[in-house]
Amino acid sequence: MHSARYQQPIIGYCIGKPDGNYAHPTKCNSFYTCSNGATYIIKCPNDLYFNSKSNRCDFDHNVKCINFTCAGRLNGNYANPSNCSTFYACSNGYLYEMDCPAGLYYNETMDMCDYPRNVRCNLVSFKYSQSPSNNNANNAANNAVASVISDDMDDLINSVLSGEEENSWNDRRTHRHHSRKRSQQGRRMLTQNKQKREFHQCLAGSYRQMSRGHHCKLCHPGFFCPTGSVEPIPCTPGFFCDAIGLVTPAGQCSAGYYCPVGSSVPNSGLCPQGHYCPTGASKPVPCTRGMYCAGMGLTFPSGVCTAGYFCPPGSSVPNETTCPKDHFCPPRSFLPRPCPKRMTAQIGSSNFDDCTARK
Repeated sequence: MHSARYQQPIIGYCIGKPDGNYAHPTKCNSFYTCSNGATYIIKCPNDLYFNSKSNRCDFDHNVKCINFTCAGRLNGNYANPSNCSTFYACSNGYLYEMDCPAGLYYNETMDMCDYPRNVRCNLVSFKYSQSPSNNNANNAANNAVASVISDDMDDLINSVLSGEEENSWNDRRTHRHHSRKRSQQGRRMLTQNKQKREFHQCLAGSYRQMSRGHHCKLCHPGFFCPTGSVEPIPCTPGFFCDAIGLVTPAGQCSAGYYCPVGSSVPNSGLCPQGHYCPTGASKPVPCTRGMYCAGMGLTFPSGVCTAGYFCPPGSSVPNETTCPKDHFCPPRSFLPRPCPKRMTAQIGSSNFDDCTARK
């Protein structure tokens, strides 16, 4: 008598996937069954492993698999011994398979996704070996058992989908018709309840696009991801996000530079001439009226406008514009001041005394 028991799934695995069976990433003796977007974990009977190539439960020496579980592990990240571009994250006993950004490998020493040249990627080598005691009789027996297992895979899956947590193989074969009928009813119930299912949130610093798969993806530089993010958030203007997997922006933009939305470095843009950029600037600030900003990368104005000239906002030299006739421009002028009526002044006058009576 053999029985199969369905277990608590990693919820959300089947979203966006076609109906069918999928190898469990960490449990060799289990596999996922996807039905209308719902996820079921089914355990192979009789200590067998799921073989994704043949789509059936098989003997362990025919299956490539590594067991990994978060049970007994501290919260944190762990290298995936079979795939350097992904890693496992354990959080309160839950297992998450995380993807590094394209072209990067997980660096367990630094606990971050890194360039492949900085990572010692030791993939596990799998050997497909036969037992030394195997002979023709043993092979024939194995094939016969495998054939029985393959024939009953559909019944095994249907019993789970229909809500039967345990049942013997003999009962499944005897009640094959009833099992299929219950499976159809179960599928209809799954469709009705699909929208009511809750999904585990991704860890802080990562996001999951529900329409594009079940894996949590690390935030790229230029973005940050609070807990439960479904999209990466562009870095806040005036701040920078310079690392992978940030939960909040890393810090304010450097003085003398400006950081627009989505900046990945603290010196995203050099402050241009005629402007200044204090710490945390999201865009260049035009030079204060009556003052000038000479050069680039300024954190505050260079000085006041020269007497006899006026400096509107954004001026880059102390003698930006010459004071016009019949006006005077004291130091720090941003507009020329007119002389009183029936009085005049020469071009470039700097104070009221330069205004004289008209002749």
